[in-house]
Amino acid sequence: MKFSMCLYLTICLVGSGCGALAQSTNPGFGSVSETGNPCERGVGGIPGTSCRVLEVRMPGLKALAVEVRVTEPTAGAPYRGTVVLGSGGDGAGFYAGLDGGKMLAAEVVAMGFRVVDRSWDGGGRNRPDTRRC
Repeated sequence: MKFSMCLYLTICLVGSGCGALAQSTNPGFGSVSETGNPCERGVGGIPGTSCRVLEVRMPGLKALAVEVRVTEPTAGAPYRGTVVLGSGGDGAGFYAGLDGGKMLAAEVVAMGFRVVDRSWDGGGRNRPDTRRC
């Protein structure tokens, strides 16, 4: 099967994985916080998915919003870790937003992985100053 976008996978074999999305702060590197706003694109088409809007702040740069979809492993499947998906290109879309990406994400969830898929507001090409983040 061919995909028109590159797949960026990071597999974290750590139990806590992406459970602590609410807020992270490091004075030297910036901060990430949950906005409480609803995701404009919704939760997508994979059952068991939730979506959060986060705000990434870096010293000297404008804040950047990101929608993060989290799909927990299928019930009964042994938890194996976390897979992080990115759409490639400017990052302004969800990898699982494409038919092939959705199929892959659903298969990975069925194998026991938590899937985290992100979409940057405006994408990296529209915000070149954020590439340092």
